[in-house]
Amino acid sequence: MTLVNMKQRYVASTVCPIGRLGEVECAELAARIFEDDASASAALVEHLISAESHTREQLARIVGSARGYTHSYRLVYESRVEDGFAA
Repeated sequence: MTLVNMKQRYVASTVCPIGRLGEVECAELAARIFEDDASASAALVEHLISAESHTREQLARIVGSARGYTHSYRLVYESRVEDGFAA
């Protein structure tokens, strides 16, 4: 079976400005990739307001500060097969 329409794209990822990759929820956020900037931003906001993620004191320290998160793009490959079967 051959792959057709092999293409590549860049997708957004986001990193928590408070946490470290050793913190499970922060690492999960950093490992996710999103279709676009809006989805990445929404996921970051959801993460930050989660009661289990961070304390109010931590959140207060980043409010009004300069951009504290790393915004990156990852290259991923999309492979589509005409007949619908996975390769």
